[in-house]
Amino acid sequence: MIRYYYNILILSYVLFLLTSGDGAYGDYFAPRVSSVHCPLSNSSSFCTTPDHLCSPRRCCGNPNKPVLGGIDLVDLYNCNELKKMNTKETNFSSSSCLPSVGSSLFVSKPTLFGGEYFFLFLNATNKRIFEANPEKYAPKAGGFCAFSLTGYDSNGAGFWCSCPQQTEGYAIVNGSFYFFLFSGAKEAFLKHGNDAIIGVNRNWPILLEENNVKDLHCFNTDRLVPVVNNSIDDNNNNKNQDKCDMMSCLKFMKCPDCKSNYLLQKTAKQTKQITTTSLERKISEKNGIAIGKSPSIVDYWNDPTGFKFQEISRSQFNEFGAAGMNVGFDIVIHPKTGTWFLFHREYNFKVPQPTYCKADYARVVIRKSLDEGVTWSNATVVASPTGKMCAIVDGGGYFDAKENTWHYLAQCLDLHESWGLCEFSLKNVMDPTIGSPTWVENMNNPVVKSGQLWSKICSPPSHCSPLTIEEGTPDIVKKDGDGYFWVTFHGCVPNATSSSRGVAKTKDFVKWETHGDGLPNDAIFTKNDCNNWNVSWSNGTCVGGGEGSITIGNDGYMYELIEAPDISLGCKGKGQNWVLGLLRSKTFSATGTWENFKYAKPLVVPIIKIGCYIQYHRIFYDRFRDHTYLEFWTMGGKYGTGWMHIFKLINVPKGESSELPIIADGDTPWPPK
Repeated sequence: MIRYYYNILILSYVLFLLTSGDGAYGDYFAPRVSSVHCPLSNSSSFCTTPDHLCSPRRCCGNPNKPVLGGIDLVDLYNCNELKKMNTKETNFSSSSCLPSVGSSLFVSKPTLFGGEYFFLFLNATNKRIFEANPEKYAPKAGGFCAFSLTGYDSNGAGFWCSCPQQTEGYAIVNGSFYFFLFSGAKEAFLKHGNDAIIGVNRNWPILLEENNVKDLHCFNTDRLVPVVNNSIDDNNNNKNQDKCDMMSCLKFMKCPDCKSNYLLQKTAKQTKQITTTSLERKISEKNGIAIGKSPSIVDYWNDPTGFKFQEISRSQFNEFGAAGMNVGFDIVIHPKTGTWFLFHREYNFKVPQPTYCKADYARVVIRKSLDEGVTWSNATVVASPTGKMCAIVDGGGYFDAKENTWHYLAQCLDLHESWGLCEFSLKNVMDPTIGSPTWVENMNNPVVKSGQLWSKICSPPSHCSPLTIEEGTPDIVKKDGDGYFWVTFHGCVPNATSSSRGVAKTKDFVKWETHGDGLPNDAIFTKNDCNNWNVSWSNGTCVGGGEGSITIGNDGYMYELIEAPDISLGCKGKGQNWVLGLLRSKTFSATGTWENFKYAKPLVVPIIKIGCYIQYHRIFYDRFRDHTYLEFWTMGGKYGTGWMHIFKLINVPKGESSELPIIADGDTPWPPK
């Protein structure tokens, strides 16, 4: 494979302003949440995933209750149409009629909607009108709060509550019903006009897919906030014009019984997979203990005894017959939804390679997974080569929750076969794998030219060579409170016999800072950091570092997993050492100051001593699942060319080995027997 290291809210709910900085219901509310959880049904449409992802993105309403509390949608629609004609209001008006609850004598359960949910009406006429065209009156987004699906809500998309019995709780836009938690959500929705509609149409299918249900087969029957009249002044006038009791929505925060339902509803394919969930259960049964807190990278660093990284999946991506080359992985966990997104390069994509691109021709695509990487969606394109670039390859993705923007910073090859960095972005899209959203190329690409950053980082008295060039394999580690993105990247000298990894920060991916506050004024990894590993290095030394991945532990340390070869940063075949080591530091300090993992130096070694056998690694933490993961690619051999392996950090039975170092093995059949 070609490495080319030379071988190659706006308005947000008032309720949420009290929560944690990421905009979701935070830990602040956790102790105050009741044990009430989402309704269950025997149907597979309800609560189909574990409790940690159950709410607010899980659980369609209980079909044993009327949709939206039984309000008569036909009556409400007709009232608003009459008012609209009389007042000449626009589509995006905030003025509405007061909803009325129908009677149990007039019930409709449309077969078009799966025959599960039922609607109430005030009279037989309204019922008949509804049944003649139920899609016309059915609430968009199932009657859940539509603003959360627009892409403008910093709290993210979900099955948030609505307040259907008040004028503040709904609007009719372009002839369709949309419902809301309270007036602020409604006003924000109307303010964004057609853009809000586009957001709902894009994000609602995502929730449906995650719940294994189709549109018009999922409605809100439970997450309905009541009307309150408890804010009265001395003259019996309402102080608070918004009568929707937003705080009551908190009771839907927990959904613990979803887990048992999920385990009963796994598909045959899923149950055949060796998952860590089942492994942990067996371990617990064997030792007579309950599954407790998941081990963290901090626990593992302090003492790996009792923990290990257990392989849970392998994947190949081979749509165009280039599985071994379709690599360069970066897994990004969406901070609002918990969905895993995988960026990787792709070859042979049915676009002829231009004659002016002699060395390489590749694009970057993205996929998603809802099951810890056991299965992945089809790919959608992030970035393709243009007239000034021949290849867009290995890079780092990042979702900026504050700006609701995706960024992908890639290693890119220009027409002169020089590597640099190119940036692409996507705004107001929760899921880039739905439809074909267009990522915007930075007009300044390449935003970093070969040697641009290294020439500053490696100026004396640094410990890296001043000849270092070709910034590559960027990893966007974090965005700080001042708006800076902190990015690490590798580089090497022209003959690739010396390499380093460095760090710089930027607010716009165009202007970069390599010196100053928080920066080491030096490389963060060189041969000084790997020479003392337990490896018989050729010529007695490693060449330095290449690709690196950082996760931030709950102790504030940055834990970096980084590759280190000998001979060259290029793939030199048999006899070349190519390993992964684990280090940590509280800050981006200079090379030679990061702590090495004393229990295994290196942490990961290949089963075959061959250059580039193991690459494209990531170490990351999923706060939604409360687990730490390790990912890498192996060259493979007998059983296939090129595998992406994913491991989960788990507890192991007493007396069993922590299996250090970890053996990267792409030549053993999968799944294991």
